[in-house]
Amino acid sequence: MLKRLQCMLTIVLLGLSACAMAETDFPNRAVTIVVPFPPGGQSDNIGRWLANGLSKKWNVPIIVDNKGGAAGNIGAAYASRQPADG
Repeated sequence: MLKRLQCMLTIVLLGLSACAMAETDFPNRAVTIVVPFPPGGQSDNIGRWLANGLSKKWNVPIIVDNKGGAAGNIGAAYASRQPADG
């Protein structure tokens, strides 16, 4: 049983490492974070804090886009309609 678990774990880790190597150039353009609440609240503060840290780490601009209303449903619907970025 232990041998089987080790084998499955090895296969999963090899698959994940292959995926990580394939995406080495991400992000190569500006990234947008959609905050589904109006600016000025705690969610906005967390989104901007996260954007600041990621911008320094990735060396690309991070845009925080607030889409408030309907208890977050407007922002979630907006984010779901955006094109995939790879």
